[in-house]
Amino acid sequence: MEKLDKCPLCHHQGIKKQYQIIDRFQSSHRYSLYSCDSCSVIFTNPRPKKEEIKKHYHYDEYTSHQSKKRSVFDYIYGIIQRRNERHKWNKLKKYINNGGTHLDYGAGIGKWVDYLSIKNVNAEGYEPIAINNHKKITSDFNKLIYKQYTTISLWHVLEHVHEINDRVEQLSNMLTSEGRLIIALPNHDSYDSQYFKKYWVAWDVPRHLYHWNKDSIQKYMKQKGFILDSIYPLPFDAYYISFLSYNLKNKNIFNSIRAVVLGWISNRKAKKTQNYSSNIYVFKKL
Repeated sequence: MEKLDKCPLCHHQGIKKQYQIIDRFQSSHRYSLYSCDSCSVIFTNPRPKKEEIKKHYHYDEYTSHQSKKRSVFDYIYGIIQRRNERHKWNKLKKYINNGGTHLDYGAGIGKWVDYLSIKNVNAEGYEPIAINNHKKITSDFNKLIYKQYTTISLWHVLEHVHEINDRVEQLSNMLTSEGRLIIALPNHDSYDSQYFKKYWVAWDVPRHLYHWNKDSIQKYMKQKGFILDSIYPLPFDAYYISFLSYNLKNKNIFNSIRAVVLGWISNRKAKKTQNYSSNIYVFKKL
């Protein structure tokens, strides 16, 4: 474990403890969240070292790295994932479907790469925890750093990256001058986050190292030479996160119904504020 005495993003020393959150896979393990007085990001502290973090992903329930459906919930997750892919494509095709090459950073088992390939987009992926032999996905980032991409996506990935400042700068160099960096993140200002508090599954400690809202991610990306082009919701995340959060808090046969209601309320409230459970941020270079 590494203990941080300053903000890992802006290196400001004015940090303070905010919450203590349990690991949803190991309830006996608790992690503290700290906030930065300068850039407003919330971060997990202390956190596993880079060489220690892989073991925290080796759970059957960790769905982004799961290729086989094992339960009814896995089938439901698969349906939501497919609907999300269509939703993402409809919102983002004006950026992606432009004849260039797309990189999916943190590609998991390759669902988004496969979807874009069906849409005749030249797409490839990077996944550090490679678990299959997908022909278009590599676990060696050095094979990609000299390539140029018109769009790069990070679907719930940026919050996992240890050497975040260096990696964002590398991705910026790999992006064409008119390219777009597409980042999806949980939003701790969402209604479902405020409702579940320490049981909000999207804290997902210790795998999530950083936790943003709309303002703090824009502030961070501006420091890295990017400005917000557009923002879109991921409305299905509110239902999925609510279901998992209810189960973390107290497993109950009615949690699926409660999650639908809570997810609907969260999305309804977010129509005015854009504080959805998760948002897609499309950034362009300054």
